[in-house]
Amino acid sequence: MDRIVEAYKHVLKCMSYKPSDVNMSMWIKRFMWSACFVAFFYAYYIHSFNGIAMLMAMTGIWSLNNVLTRKRIIFYLDLACVTVSLCIVDTIFLSGELSFLGPFMSLLVALISIFILGLFWGNILGLFNCIFLIFSLKIESFTWIRDIYSDTFCEHFPYIMVAFFASAIFLQYGITGHVLSKRDYREQLEQKIDEGKQERRKISINMLVAMYKALCTKSPEVGKHCERTAQLSQLIARKVGLTGRDYRRSYYAGLLHDIGKIGSVNAYYWYKKRMSKKYREEYMRHIDIGYQIVEPLGLQEISDATLYHHENFDGSGHKGISGEDIPLMARIVAVANAIAHFESDKKDFEEIIILLTAMSGNRMDPQVVECANDVLRHLKKEKEEEAVFGKVE
Repeated sequence: MDRIVEAYKHVLKCMSYKPSDVNMSMWIKRFMWSACFVAFFYAYYIHSFNGIAMLMAMTGIWSLNNVLTRKRIIFYLDLACVTVSLCIVDTIFLSGELSFLGPFMSLLVALISIFILGLFWGNILGLFNCIFLIFSLKIESFTWIRDIYSDTFCEHFPYIMVAFFASAIFLQYGITGHVLSKRDYREQLEQKIDEGKQERRKISINMLVAMYKALCTKSPEVGKHCERTAQLSQLIARKVGLTGRDYRRSYYAGLLHDIGKIGSVNAYYWYKKRMSKKYREEYMRHIDIGYQIVEPLGLQEISDATLYHHENFDGSGHKGISGEDIPLMARIVAVANAIAHFESDKKDFEEIIILLTAMSGNRMDPQVVECANDVLRHLKKEKEEEAVFGKVE
C-alpha cells in the first residue's frame, strides 16, 4: 500500500513539473522551426498556396518564440505557441493541403507539446488533439476526408497516433522522473551540507567559548569586561537593525573580541597603566593573535570584530582603515568595548553618552554611537524604574 501511495505521489509530482531545461527547450524549438521550414518548401513544390501561408505563420511563430525564450523559459508563451501550432497543423491535415505530410506534422506537434509543456499541459493539448482527429476520421459525414486519404489510412491512423502519443508520454515521464530524482538528490545534498556547516559553526563557537573561559581563568577582569561587551554589543546590534545570524553572532563577537589576550602576557595590566610605545605594541598583539585563533573557524563576523575593534572611524586606528571599510560588527563592538571600559571607571550613563558623542565621527561610527546612546538611555530608564519598583524577575 505504501508503495502504491509513493508511486501515486511520484506521478503527481511528475505531472506538476514544468520543464526548466532551457537548452533542451531551445533545441526542440529549433527542430520544430526546421520542420516547418522544410514543409514550407514542400508546399511550395506542390503549389499549395494555403499550405504555404499556414506554414509561413508557423515558422514565424516558432522563430519569435525561439528569440523571446533564448535565455529563459516563458511557459505561457510556449503554451500559446503550441496551441496555435496544433490548430494550424490540424487544419492542414483535415484539408489535405500537404497530402500525407499533414498527418506527420500533427504527430510531430503532439510530440513537441509533451516535451515543451510537460506532462500535464502536454497531455491536455495532446489528448484533445488525438480525440479531435480520431473523431474527425470516424464521423461518416466527413466523407471529404476519406476522399483525400485512403480508407486504410483513415482506419489505421488513429491507432498510430495513440501509440505515437503514448510513447511520447512514457518517454517524457522517464525524463521528468530522472530530472526530479536529480533535483531531489541535489536538494538533499545541499541540506546535508547546510546541516554540516551549522554543526561546524556550533562546534566552532563552543571551542571559542571554551577559550573564553580559559581567558577568564587567566584574567577574571578581562573575562568580566568581555561579558559586558558582549551584552552591550547585542543590544546595540538590535538597535542598528541586525537580525538572524548577524544578531546572534554580535554577542559572540563582543564576548571574544579580546580572545587574543590569552596569548599576550599581562595585556590587561598594561592596558590599565600608562603604556609606553613598547608596551602598547605588545598589547596590540592581542588583535592579531585573536584573529589567528578565530579566522580558521570560518566565523567571519567574529574574526572581523577581533581584528578591527581598535580601528578609528577617521582612519587613525591601529590598522589604518576608516569609515565603512571597517566591518559593521567591528564598529559595533568598538562602541560596546568603550562603554564597558567607561562603566568599569564608574562613569554614569549621562557621562558615557557625552563621551561617546565627543568620539562620534572621529573614533566611533556616528550611526552606531547614536544607536548606542539610545540603548544607554533605555538602560538608564530601566535602572531608575528598578530603583523605584524593585527588580522585576
